[in-house]
Amino acid sequence: MRMFILWMLLVILGNLNAQTLVVAGYESESQRKIAERLIEQSREKSWNRREWEAHCRENGYVVVGSGDVIYLIPVYYTPEFIEYSLVPFVEHLAQLHLKVTTQEMLSPPLKQVIFALAARAPDWGVSWGLSSPEIAETKLRSGAIAVGLKAGWLFESASDSTKPLHVLVDLQSLEYSPTKVLETFRLERVPTISSVPKNTGLSDWSFLFSHPLGIERRIEHMKAYLEWVLAFQKQLQSLWQQTKSRIQSILCAQEIPLQMGATYSISEIEDMFRGIGSVIPLEGKVSESLIYREWQIWLTVLYQNEMGTGTTEVCVPLETLMGMKRRN
Repeated sequence: MRMFILWMLLVILGNLNAQTLVVAGYESESQRKIAERLIEQSREKSWNRREWEAHCRENGYVVVGSGDVIYLIPVYYTPEFIEYSLVPFVEHLAQLHLKVTTQEMLSPPLKQVIFALAARAPDWGVSWGLSSPEIAETKLRSGAIAVGLKAGWLFESASDSTKPLHVLVDLQSLEYSPTKVLETFRLERVPTISSVPKNTGLSDWSFLFSHPLGIERRIEHMKAYLEWVLAFQKQLQSLWQQTKSRIQSILCAQEIPLQMGATYSISEIEDMFRGIGSVIPLEGKVSESLIYREWQIWLTVLYQNEMGTGTTEVCVPLETLMGMKRRN
């Protein structure tokens, strides 16, 4: 009898992972395949949760939840994305001579920035034929499009005009040569499109479940999953200013004596940024007096222009990459 009880305990302990419900959300076909593999691994008898969680992270998922219910959430929706992928990605690009890279040249943690970029494609790629995560990811994976960084100080005219004119002081250290980019990477052309699909936000999610569940239980867990996502997005927003300052210190070691909301003459700005940044009017002419508004960072998506003689650049704000800014 004792042997039978001991045997039953061993069976129960060995199948604890089979009792654990794993719920994975995905936004693209490739993400679905990854989630399927991770769920399959959670059913193995030799399953070790700690090792499995590390493997999930390597494949772009963060594990949250209790022992009975586990939710797999893409890392780029969580604060972990900042330390695990985003900051190391910025450091990596800042050290590159060309300042541009493709997905295949990145380590697994840094690739998560590329996958995040693909997942946010409905928010930035609609006018360039990259409106779906699948299309954007295919182009990024194949090296048809490259990725770089752009950063600078944003000013606006101090005049009483109803529509202030904006000026960007572009960080020179991130500039690249389009000719060298085309010589280094086999970039392709991306067509422009006229129709813009509507972005439906969180309703774009699809889900996988490790165990069969009734419709009510599935809805219950999908709601809980999205609550996790929304909570993580709030955390990302609270960390945003700190993250911006940190990236600024990586990209520009010089201390620039600027005060938010202060007014500067164009000559003062040119003197302040000599050898550091280039003054670029974003609309119309440069005003004589400019108000400093913010430090801004973009990921740049690069592909071959229509003539095949250079590159076309699409700037994606870092807020969009982190899911804090969506297209209406």
